[in-house]
Amino acid sequence: MNPLRSSAEVVAALVAVRSTPANVPLRIMSKGIAAVSAISTHLHKWEDNRWIGVPNPAPLTALAAELRARQGTTVFAPPSKESSLPSCRSASTAAKLALETNTAADILLATTHEQLRGAKLSTLTQALAYQGIRALQRAPTRLTTEANVALTQDFLKDHSGHAPVPSKIWESIRHNNITSTIKSWLWKSVHGAHRIGSYW
Repeated sequence: MNPLRSSAEVVAALVAVRSTPANVPLRIMSKGIAAVSAISTHLHKWEDNRWIGVPNPAPLTALAAELRARQGTTVFAPPSKESSLPSCRSASTAAKLALETNTAADILLATTHEQLRGAKLSTLTQALAYQGIRALQRAPTRLTTEANVALTQDFLKDHSGHAPVPSKIWESIRHNNITSTIKSWLWKSVHGAHRIGSYW
């Protein structure tokens, strides 16, 4: 599952929920509904574990809070034969237009509805607790690394028309098709750790 696409689907569902009156039944259709429907299967476990290990939990926590605040039923489902309806075609057209625009819309992930905080000690393991502590300890920012990531983004945007987010750059460096020697060389290149140039 593509994490970027999954996050986009969750944010789209969040906007749909917020745009619909809380007492009105809501049906959300999407080909990639698995990312959203996972809430109904894993929500309690995720909340018990304080969302530790869940990729990009911010939109998911906001969506969970908004869904809890609704009085009307909310159904997530893949497109059916109704996908030929004008409303579905309009949504598809709007999505394509959004991909072509250079203007990004700001989506507020904060919510005024109640959100559960912390983790349950009865369900927390030592490994999960350690993972949560490590996640809270942010690594110090290295100016050289930030500059090289920005250079990589600019280069790719000039040559492909698309600038990947930093996490995608780091993920591509660790790709299985790349040998460990090349991975190490690329990692050091982005961090400016090679003993050349400004190192001396």
